[in-house]
Amino acid sequence: APAAAPAVLKAAPENAAPAPAPLPAAPEMSMPCTSVVAGFTGYRGYRGPVLHFIGDPVTKEPEKNYEYFEDGLLVVLRGKVVACKDAVEAIKELGDDLELVDCSDKLIMPGFVDCHVHYPQIDI
Repeated sequence: APAAAPAVLKAAPENAAPAPAPLPAAPEMSMPCTSVVAGFTGYRGYRGPVLHFIGDPVTKEPEKNYEYFEDGLLVVLRGKVVACKDAVEAIKELGDDLELVDCSDKLIMPGFVDCHVHYPQIDI
């Protein structure tokens, strides 16, 4: 059976401190992005635990080469990752320009692609 579509949440506005630096503006594209919500072409945020590698983990200080957000948000615009940050901070910044996808039961690892194969999977 096909997997169920992820739940889409609406960002709730909150009164808080000034927002951090804004995310980049949407680039001009001839084709709109596809989305969980038909016709939505703004930012999509995948909310859940995020493990994001920002450097080479094989260094003298590997703890400085990753970011982990217990409640993180991977922000995507037209198929490109534009931010990876704390969810509350990003939601305040983007407000109504954000479509949220609940991934709270998963670990989000942007850029991780597992492309290995096992011997029985290849034709020799």
